[in-house]
Amino acid sequence: MKKIFITLNSFLAEEVLEKGQEHFLPQITHAGAQGAEIRRELFTGDSFSLQELRTQLEEYHLTSVYSAPVEIFNESGSLNKEAAALTIMEAITIGASIVKFSLGHYNMQTSSVMELKVWLASLKIENLDLQITIENDQTEHGGSLKKIHHFLKESKTQQVPVKMTFDIGNWAFTGEDVLSAAKVLSEYVVYLHFKYVDQRNDRLVTLPLPKDDASEWRNLIRYFSTDIPRAIEFPLTDGDEALNYTSLLAEA
Repeated sequence: MKKIFITLNSFLAEEVLEKGQEHFLPQITHAGAQGAEIRRELFTGDSFSLQELRTQLEEYHLTSVYSAPVEIFNESGSLNKEAAALTIMEAITIGASIVKFSLGHYNMQTSSVMELKVWLASLKIENLDLQITIENDQTEHGGSLKKIHHFLKESKTQQVPVKMTFDIGNWAFTGEDVLSAAKVLSEYVVYLHFKYVDQRNDRLVTLPLPKDDASEWRNLIRYFSTDIPRAIEFPLTDGDEALNYTSLLAEA
């Protein structure tokens, strides 16, 4: 059975910030999804309880992914260790199966994948049931197909335990061809983000997936294993819409 996740940023941000991410877990369960993607940027201040959130995720029998707006490599091309370590610890606390970063300012000549391997080993990542991933984001430096492929290829060669979250919509923001990216990167992908991005009034906007059979996203999924978790990351207006799109992704 295909595992469907719903990202918490699919709901209205103001409402999530006001009510807390845990408020939406029953709605995610009701939609028939098996997982929730918790978003670091949707916590308010320092008052949130990760342990309490974990308890509620378990109560609703939801697997979790933890996403944070943190780059693995900083502007100098070196490892962003402090912020990344904090994010990993937070992911462990909520019991996440996957933690999602952006690649950041990876330099193909000077950034050290081996240093990343040694650092992750110092955190004893291999003893944890947690998969670290990098996602193609909407920035020029973090959404470069060439850099992402280079990093993942080097990581595979050096046996670094990092895989990929593939966001099908974000390639539009960086001007990359999504089909080319799917062909090149599919072997590294362990988690898929689904959204539809279109040009509206001279700007790119994120919209729900088209439901017609000829939609590009349906062609894309053939490049990926059917057991890879699929996440909804587009605006959901109510529970019925969440239910409908969960079914759509599960049946595709």
